[in-house]
Order: sequence, then C-alpha cells, then structure tokens
Amino acid sequence: MIKLASLCFAFVATAATAQPTPPTPPAAPTAAPPMRGGAFMPMNPSIEAMNTAIAKLNDETAKPLTGDADHNFATRLAPLSQANIDIAEAELKYGTDAKLKQQAGRIIAAAQREITVAQAWLAKHTPGPGKTPAPGGPQWK
Repeated sequence: MIKLASLCFAFVATAATAQPTPPTPPAAPTAAPPMRGGAFMPMNPSIEAMNTAIAKLNDETAKPLTGDADHNFATRLAPLSQANIDIAEAELKYGTDAKLKQQAGRIIAAAQREITVAQAWLAKHTPGPGKTPAPGGPQWK
C-alpha cells in the first residue's frame, strides 16, 4: 500500500511540475523566390506586367474623390481603363490563346475610347459648386 501511495505521489508531483510540450511549428518553405526592392519577385514576366498594372491602378484610385458623382466617375474611369489596357497588353505579349488575344485587342480599343471620353469631359468640367477635385488631379498614361 505504501508503494502504491509513493507511486501516486511521484506521478502527481511530476505532472504538476512538468512543462507542456510546445506545438511543433510548421515547416519553413525550402526556398523563397528572389527578392527585389524588399518584395518577392514574380515568377514570370506576365505576372510582373499584371502586378505593375494593378499597382498603378491602386495608386490612382487612392486619390481622394470629390462630392461630385460625375467628376468622380470620369476621374476613376481613365485609370480603370488604363489598367484594362495594361493587362490586355500583357495578354497580347505573353498569352498563347488566340481567342483571349483577340479579346485583349477589343479590350484595348474600348478602353482607349473610354479614356478619351473621360479626358475630354474632365477638360470641360470642374467639380460641382463647393466641391474640390482630388489633389494633383488624375494622372493618365
């Protein structure tokens, strides 16, 4: 009986002082892509072209808008259309599917028309009364 009590005491004492085993961290990737300017370099030129188009779009659409819906629409239309052109140009340059390349050509033509319309409208219009344009104005390619 004494042996059993000693064993129980030893087990309880060990369990109370034992530290839990920390979880095993996930395995680290074996190799990371090369770095450029602190960011991961894309795996191929088509990805780089599309990422550049999206980064330009993000820069342009980060500018503050006015309270004028028409001015906001025209101000946002050009950079959105330019992003469509840039992405479609990447498809023409790097893509291999004939139907997608044909669609990319149509997208470029339509987006160029949209930019022309937006720029012409903005050249003739200022934001409505009491409304101010985005600082620096829209920037287009």
